[in-house]
Amino acid sequence: MAFDRDPVTRWYSAQGLYSDNGDYTGLVQTTDEYGTVYSGEFLQVSMPEAIALSKLKILQRQDSQDNADSKSPHDFVLLGSSDNGTSWSKLIEVRDYSNWVIDGVYREFHCNVAKVCNLFRLVILKVGVILTTGPQVVISEIELVSEPINEKSFIVDSPRAYDTYRVNVTKTPYNLIEFPTGPMTADTTIIDGFLYTASASSSATNSFDWPVWAAFNKKTAHTSPYGWATNGGLYDSTTGDYLGSATTTADLAAIRGEWVQLYVAGGMKALGMTIVSAKPSG
Repeated sequence: MAFDRDPVTRWYSAQGLYSDNGDYTGLVQTTDEYGTVYSGEFLQVSMPEAIALSKLKILQRQDSQDNADSKSPHDFVLLGSSDNGTSWSKLIEVRDYSNWVIDGVYREFHCNVAKVCNLFRLVILKVGVILTTGPQVVISEIELVSEPINEKSFIVDSPRAYDTYRVNVTKTPYNLIEFPTGPMTADTTIIDGFLYTASASSSATNSFDWPVWAAFNKKTAHTSPYGWATNGGLYDSTTGDYLGSATTTADLAAIRGEWVQLYVAGGMKALGMTIVSAKPSG
């Protein structure tokens, strides 16, 4: 009932599991990946594909039997799992919330945790003060929001100050989209509701100026961070041949060389790649 998009229907927990002051008195517990135990009734939903959550939306009961806070979540957490509930990560925690109003408007709670999950569990730790009938949780609707990627046109400037060319990537009949769809600002970044993770076989010693995520930050000016760089001494200064030990196996063949990679939650079909070198020093 909490996921049927009908504001008239409602999900009810069993009665008698919360005290008259709203505290949980039942036995249900959920433990997160750090060992924190959350006591409270829960409802959960499994998604067909993993998503990086943007926000949680809750529509409380829309009748006038009690005030809107009665039996509504007062303290609650939203947990997410990527392994079918074997381990849980805390995505959202709300305490002392009482801004429930019978107005047909969803209350929104934003997620700032970069985690891709396909199973979500809302645990109600405490409910609003009970005014009539038995203590229980009542919720009309729940929505989990991961904002979609829109079709866009991109113009990518070269970050090299002495270059004048531009690379134009625009929509084609195949609706090509450049990934990531926005600039990365850390090794793990959520953009348009999707999780991106950049990693590399090695990074320069002065990684502040050359972090791996800077290879995907779409920056056009030659200012720090400049881009991604490997450790020094891994390629022959005369021939350019690789001297290191990093190896990637593809189609049963070993490919030697340093690497940089981008994880895109949900997957994508790559049809091309654009590489722009950083401005050389000296």
